[in-house]
Amino acid sequence: MNKQSRLIFCITFICLLFSTTGQVFANPDSEQQIITDAFKTTLVKAIDDALVGYYGKRYKSFEIHEMKVKEVHRMTPSGFGFIVKVQVDTFEGPHEPPYGRETLTLEVGPGGVFVTKLEHKDLP
Repeated sequence: MNKQSRLIFCITFICLLFSTTGQVFANPDSEQQIITDAFKTTLVKAIDDALVGYYGKRYKSFEIHEMKVKEVHRMTPSGFGFIVKVQVDTFEGPHEPPYGRETLTLEVGPGGVFVTKLEHKDLP
């Protein structure tokens, strides 16, 4: 092997050595995000049942990750009963535009989750 070939080999080896990338990891969910997602998940059945009651049948859907928690208040100081106001956009199919914006008020406590109010707004 001549000098020129060795030089090219060494340069190529060094370039390959330094061009390797480290492993890339997704950022793990923060503890706050996990708690928020768990909280939203506990509300889904009550919201879904309220939407079925409002529309008359189960054909409107909503995305859990798109749910907006607008307000959370304790019913009594230091108690474990809460009034929660959430907002979801409903749709009929995966490629359909939003049908309506639903604002729901829920009572959340040790006895379960209950929808106390549902407000519908048509979306254009």
